[in-house]
Amino acid sequence: MSFTRLLLHAAALVLPALVIGIAVGVAGGNAAEIPPLAGFAMLAAQLAALAGWPLLDSAARRPGLVRPVLAGLFMAVLTHVLFGVLLSLGLSLKHAVLSDLGELLRSMVFFVFLSLMLAGWATAPALMGLAAGLCRLRRGELAAPAGN
Repeated sequence: MSFTRLLLHAAALVLPALVIGIAVGVAGGNAAEIPPLAGFAMLAAQLAALAGWPLLDSAARRPGLVRPVLAGLFMAVLTHVLFGVLLSLGLSLKHAVLSDLGELLRSMVFFVFLSLMLAGWATAPALMGLAAGLCRLRRGELAAPAGN
């Protein structure tokens, strides 16, 4: 595993927990709400990083800044979509209400929309910048002689 990919996955562990902690603190929520929400957010971010790495690696092999920025946007949006789906499934399992598929789908759409509106405005540009920086680092790794 390259150092750049390791940094991407480390960021996918730290940043979601930070965002959830800030959001719960700003909303005046209970600190006990942070671990389950952060768990869903970190899992979503890890899955998005896994899906976004080939795009980022491919972008590093081509000149320009557009591809890495778009890879970052893809990972940010995918993280929010996966977070909404995972949160909805988790709440449904916790309250044993998986019988109504329509309600489950509506809650998924609601949580995806809520996540994008409350945090997406900040996380998307942040991840786009992070992806651009990681792409630059990856280009350096690819240009380095083998064995170093």
